[in-house]
Amino acid sequence: MYKYILSLTLVTTIICAEEVSTFGAGDLDAKNPYGLNASEKHILKNQKNIGNLSLQLNDLNSLIKSVNKRLEGLESIYEGDSSKLNDTVLKVNTLMEKVDISNEFKKKYERNLFFGK
Repeated sequence: MYKYILSLTLVTTIICAEEVSTFGAGDLDAKNPYGLNASEKHILKNQKNIGNLSLQLNDLNSLIKSVNKRLEGLESIYEGDSSKLNDTVLKVNTLMEKVDISNEFKKKYERNLFFGK
């Protein structure tokens, strides 16, 4: 029984064991990795590409948020100006009606003076 446990432990250790480099060769997390095989180089390249894409995505998200805030500001300005313009148009219409009434009154007054009524 002891031999079986010992041999099982030994086989498991050999299967799970990795060759460790004393100088860090093959370490993908190192600043300047060296001694990489083709698949490790490809993985490292993909990691760098993903990092660059993540930065670009963050920049784009920030830009989109900024543009949305500016757009909301412009919408607010537009709504305010539209309201002011509407008020001005209503006032002008009221004044035009008063002017028209005044002109009609003036014409009637002048006619009455002319005809002596």
